[in-house]
Amino acid sequence: MPVYTNEGLRFDNEQEAIDWFKTTLNTETPIGELYEKLHAVKEWEEGEFDIQATGLNDKEVHIQLDSPSHEDKVFRRVQYNSYGNNEPLEFEPLKELIDNMIKSVNVASIIAFDKVIEILEAIKEGNEKYIADRVTSSENLVLTVQAERNMYDGAVVIAITDEKTKEQYQDSIPSDEEGRIDIELVEKAVESIFMKQMIGKFDGEEVTVDGYKLQFLLNYAHENEKEVEVKII
Repeated sequence: MPVYTNEGLRFDNEQEAIDWFKTTLNTETPIGELYEKLHAVKEWEEGEFDIQATGLNDKEVHIQLDSPSHEDKVFRRVQYNSYGNNEPLEFEPLKELIDNMIKSVNVASIIAFDKVIEILEAIKEGNEKYIADRVTSSENLVLTVQAERNMYDGAVVIAITDEKTKEQYQDSIPSDEEGRIDIELVEKAVESIFMKQMIGKFDGEEVTVDGYKLQFLLNYAHENEKEVEVKII
């Protein structure tokens, strides 16, 4: 009986597939000693991050660290991708970069979570500044914060999901070459997702009002067939 892989490879039978898979196995990782060093970093494990490192060689690697908290519904992740790199990676600078990315994720997740809860409380109290149906309740809030870095740029992506409606809204803030972020941008990124009233200085290039992104408000108006009032003061 034929069997198939998820990628669409076909084999006449299961044993043929197993035999082929065995030919893809190696006794050593193509990443070399960098793999062992990355997996031996104790403070990452103590910080409750699970690490997976894969790659083509010691220049082009993909590193992912995950720290899910299913009870709190907060999921933190760090992803580093050096594909396209031409020089062997040095462990210490790479570790320092990932350490900074972890710090950025940890700080951003705390700030983002607290800000969402603050906004939900304000909505309960009747504050009309915010869109009320982004998240149905704090119990249904799922927060994902992911730091990403490749050979060209980096960012921290903040995703807010309602577990009940399955609706998700996300925004990103840039990180520098060392994996650091401007923490003031975290609150603005979160608040931009909820805001339906904005007054301030307009930036046509960034399409922001006092640093708050207009795209979420305009998308909400379009999707819900709402009218928009625009004034120049």
